[in-house]
Amino acid sequence: MLFITQHIKRLGTLSVLEWSMLKTALIIFGIGLAKWFPPLLQVDWAILIGLLIVLYAIPLRKIFSEKGNAKRAKA
Repeated sequence: MLFITQHIKRLGTLSVLEWSMLKTALIIFGIGLAKWFPPLLQVDWAILIGLLIVLYAIPLRKIFSEKGNAKRAKA
């Protein structure tokens, strides 16, 4: 369990490039898995949309907070 929590904490420190690579890898893995296991294609859309929001919202929040911090530092 500690191993998992350490990796979850590390997700907060990923750069935008690392996030995009992680998302691409997850999408490719998901497509490959769905081809081998067709019931996965019937995933509830709410769960899928929720995962996409989480994957995209975390790095966006980080970008905007960095821009806000830069503006405050200039002032």
